[in-house]
Amino acid sequence: MPRTEAVNQEIRDQQRLNILRAALKVFAQMGWQATMADIAKQANISQGLAYRYFEGKEIIFLEILDRVEQEGHLAYFLQDGDSPKERLQNLIARILEPGSVDMAFYQVAMQMFRSKGLPESLQPRTQDLVMQFREVIKQLIVEGQANKEFVVGDPEQLTIATLAMMNGLTLFGLRNQEQIMRHFPDASIVMRILVPWDLNQEL
Repeated sequence: MPRTEAVNQEIRDQQRLNILRAALKVFAQMGWQATMADIAKQANISQGLAYRYFEGKEIIFLEILDRVEQEGHLAYFLQDGDSPKERLQNLIARILEPGSVDMAFYQVAMQMFRSKGLPESLQPRTQDLVMQFREVIKQLIVEGQANKEFVVGDPEQLTIATLAMMNGLTLFGLRNQEQIMRHFPDASIVMRILVPWDLNQEL
């Protein structure tokens, strides 16, 4: 019995999603140096099949950005918790979960922000995404300071310090080495640079 058009469309949608997931992982590890061949290999398909779904890596990257915006990741982070401290810890925990989509999304944005050769047409959206994320971190820190949940200090410096720790840890997390995974730090380790010493035990 031949497959229905609905079944065929579902197969196409799943293959498209498979390519996007593969691209997310490859972009997170390699930045803009990643090629369609790299993406096809990660997706376990031929390069020709990858091109049947996407004209090139630029189109794939744009669809990844579209999905990040449509799914409202940044807005969700500002609401996920009862206090600034809880919201920031939840945000960091999601991004530091090894192998998670959130970790890959974050590292893709940071990799592309630093990548040389990123087409000019993609630079504004990439920069905007990174700056939006930075502003979310800063906003939560400022709110936490107002509630006396976080240490007194320059919010910009604390934001940069927090991002620096997250950048380093996500790079390790994406390597997925067994020894690293066994001892991978959780969000409470990062939060210790923000939470007053006498409150650390609550983390």
